[in-house]
Amino acid sequence: MEVAGFLQAPPRLGNQYLEDSTLQRILRRLVPAEILKDIEPDLVAFGWKVIEECREYSKDVLASQPTLRQYDGWGRRVDEIPIGQGWFHLKDFSAREGLISIPFERQQGEYSRLYQFAKLHMFGPYSAVFSCPLAMTDGAARLIEVIDATRQNGASDEAAECYEHLISRNPAQFWTSGQWMTERPGGSDVGNTETRATRVGLAPDAPPKQYLLHGYKYFTSATHSEVAFGLARVEDEHGKAIPGSAGLSLFYIQLRDSKKKLNNIKIHRLKKKLGTETLPTAELELIGTPAIMIGAPGKGVSTISALFNVTRLWSAVGSLSAMRKGIAVARDYAHRRKAFGKLIRDHPLHRHTLADLEVLYRGTAQLTFFLALLQGRAECKKSSKEEDEILRLLTPLGKLYISKRSVEAILECMECLGGAGYMEDATDLPVTLRGQIVNNIWEGTTNILSLDLLRVLVRHPAALQAFTHYIQRVLSHHSLASYPSLKPSVAMVNDSLAQITRTISLLLKEFPGSPQEAFEVAEWIARQLAYCMSATIIATLLIEQTLWADETSNKQEDITDAATVAIWCDRYLAPVHLRTAIASIEDKTFTQAMEAGRRIGLDVDPISGQARGAGD
Repeated sequence: MEVAGFLQAPPRLGNQYLEDSTLQRILRRLVPAEILKDIEPDLVAFGWKVIEECREYSKDVLASQPTLRQYDGWGRRVDEIPIGQGWFHLKDFSAREGLISIPFERQQGEYSRLYQFAKLHMFGPYSAVFSCPLAMTDGAARLIEVIDATRQNGASDEAAECYEHLISRNPAQFWTSGQWMTERPGGSDVGNTETRATRVGLAPDAPPKQYLLHGYKYFTSATHSEVAFGLARVEDEHGKAIPGSAGLSLFYIQLRDSKKKLNNIKIHRLKKKLGTETLPTAELELIGTPAIMIGAPGKGVSTISALFNVTRLWSAVGSLSAMRKGIAVARDYAHRRKAFGKLIRDHPLHRHTLADLEVLYRGTAQLTFFLALLQGRAECKKSSKEEDEILRLLTPLGKLYISKRSVEAILECMECLGGAGYMEDATDLPVTLRGQIVNNIWEGTTNILSLDLLRVLVRHPAALQAFTHYIQRVLSHHSLASYPSLKPSVAMVNDSLAQITRTISLLLKEFPGSPQEAFEVAEWIARQLAYCMSATIIATLLIEQTLWADETSNKQEDITDAATVAIWCDRYLAPVHLRTAIASIEDKTFTQAMEAGRRIGLDVDPISGQARGAGD
């Protein structure tokens, strides 16, 4: 029996390209007009496909989530993971649409990554997390490409053949890849890896790069994939291996044999996760798994960096797309829901909330697609040294900042729907929120990425110079004189940049203490520095977008862009200053500040000096 009375119209979404003016305008600024004219019909068509096709595949996967079947009815170990057919439809769809092949075909040259990322941005929220194995597939293809390009310790014939499968548009030929790094002793700290690699045959004529792997991989999120790349420690003929990261090499693994059976791999269990339930994440045991060494012995960590540099960019665009999905739902709902006598879109406070969300999206979108442009230029060997340094610096920052802000934004979007936003059967925003949280952990937590930033600043001083020069170049543009409304924002960006350079100079060159103290203070403020640098470069990119609108004589967009810069600086840049950190170093009070933080963080008893809540 139907219940009489009012029924709320649910939010509806249309073409995910045509409805996204921010994406369109970024592409118009960054992509040459003739290339955009060529690819835009595909982007428009794709904007419908994700809504009409991918969303249905995703519903199928959600309705039949993966399970682990370890034994058949006769007690034989089978280790199968049944999953909905929608998963395999999404795989075929990804191949046909070139979601991996586009940046490797390079038909759009240095802009191929931008084209790919535009499609990924629309695909992510409707992919049932199939975007995760795709990210690792893209990274694996780039890894093989980079190794081959060095012409030293290159990829094996098997890996070269694998490359052709990874970038194929033919669904029957397309493979996906996993990456196996995390083990029980550590995730980001791969130096504690326990997996051992034993060479197949010790005779002089034995295959030089063929090994058998023995170990336990604690998080593997591409168990349906055909191949994987993983780290292991090579044992010599006496069973000894070099400890730490220096002893790790990279290996190429085919998961299944010619009969489609796992290659000496046992699946012990599937992880019970907060979100991404559609993605089977497993614990695997390698029991003599055949593998081929890729790259130079003992250089596994540096070799695989080519892979996770790409996956970190995928994490950024995935976070951005989840944010965009939430905003699209919240905005549409504002035109449908009435409260206190009028549509909620007509309440100033609600409009203000939507404006803050849109500004956050515009800013993080600028950073995401700027990174895609730099990556594409680097891959096509069209980048300058300065651009390479900026990419090195901003890759961890982009992943860190956009992932963090996305969770905040999606939660706000759920609030925009009131109680309906919290209901699983009203919208899929709760699923989106839970799935997005993993991007704050996968491929480096906020703290790990902040430490990566410090490593870049220490090992590559030119990166900070490139970062500084880029911002100064934008802020010195002659067109800024015609924007008096931007003067306060430009002053804030200049002030923020001065704080950044002063902080780094104090830490690396002028620190009033020992090198060990400098290291500890740098680590203590690393997150704060990362947030400040992220918000500063985004403000700069938003100013650049405003100047572009002025140069193209698009005055209406130009006015909105200037307002976007002002809101960004007030809402997201102003709160992340470094003045307190600078003062504590200059006044030599950093020791007291860090000790106070230690006592607060560990809840130290003032009498006994012991940390409370230590468990034991």
